[in-house]
Amino acid sequence: MNHFKSMIGCVLAIVLVCGVTFSQERREYGRQWQQLDLSQRTLYLSGLQEGAYNMMFFAKNITGDLPSEDELSNRLVKELNLNQSQKHKIDTLMEKRLKEINISSLGTGVVADVMVNLYKDPANIYIPWDEISKVAVMRLQGKPEDDVIRALQTLRQAIDRLYEGKNKHSNE
Repeated sequence: MNHFKSMIGCVLAIVLVCGVTFSQERREYGRQWQQLDLSQRTLYLSGLQEGAYNMMFFAKNITGDLPSEDELSNRLVKELNLNQSQKHKIDTLMEKRLKEINISSLGTGVVADVMVNLYKDPANIYIPWDEISKVAVMRLQGKPEDDVIRALQTLRQAIDRLYEGKNKHSNE
């Protein structure tokens, strides 16, 4: 059952993240977040955390650090023929991602509340939930406010560039 919940959480996170990639219209994540109740918000954050753990296990599988029970998967991993440097980079990326969304140690309700506060700023309304959750974690971990502001500015600029490119292509 726990594995099933993890898979559902991962699928939910992928669907939500892909929504911004394929949509022509800007999605107002902040307004949608404000409309969710606490149980829906914490369910999303739990799924996001579970998805990150699943990605960590996947990374451990492809580096060979955690062999799969499936012989075909083990054979395919062996065929990847990753060198130590590549394996180290994969591990480093996964550790970084887990630290960015270390929600469970802070509490999903607390992270959800900080996200509500971040979305009160209209400039943050288009930032996807997974990205704003990382900023919420930064704030809760006591990172300098300048770093939090810089992260928000970077996200706003990235979203603007993403939609500028989509609008340019849709007008051609």
